[in-house]
Amino acid sequence: MLAVGSQIEKKVSGRDATEKDVDEARKILRLHLIETLQLERGATLAEALSELKNQAQPNQEIAGIILRCLGVPDLIPRSTAENQIARSIVEICEKSLPLVSRYFQVESKKQNHEKYAILMEIHR
Repeated sequence: MLAVGSQIEKKVSGRDATEKDVDEARKILRLHLIETLQLERGATLAEALSELKNQAQPNQEIAGIILRCLGVPDLIPRSTAENQIARSIVEICEKSLPLVSRYFQVESKKQNHEKYAILMEIHR
């Protein structure tokens, strides 16, 4: 079986990725997070990201996959005050990918929405 990053990449690579392809890639990511974090099967992507953010150990592999997914329009749902996706992803990347965060100047003094905007542009 292909690694989760390869499965997602296969779905969304190229300019002809459809909305269905993006939805399937999002489902692959969500299910991988649920399995890895041992969450209930019905957990949302936002819930899984929040749980990952709270993990004591950084996870570079998953953080890298999430970072790549940010470069695909609409793969990661829009962040809202309720789902806190931006906050979760920023904390995951700062903890798990500190060198990447420093290189792209995701600085602690910036607000989360500014940091999230920087992270979103890395793979676009």
